Amino acid sequence: MLKTAIVITALGLLSALAGWLMLVLMDTPDANIGAGALWVIGWWVAGIGAVLTVIALLLRVARRSRA
Repeated sequence: MLKTAIVITALGLLSALAGWLMLVLMDTPDANIGAGALWVIGWWVAGIGAVLTVIALLLRVARRSRA
């Protein structure tokens, strides 16, 4: 679960970065709509991935303490 959470976080951050670069490099109304969508969705996905990473780490610690 930890690897999956890290991948989700990385993909979210890359999506946000792609949106920001698209906004900076292609300053047209159509590009702004797409860039804004990538930016917002990327941060949400990165946040969810970060929460999943914390949960995975807590579950790993809980399993080790029971053993």
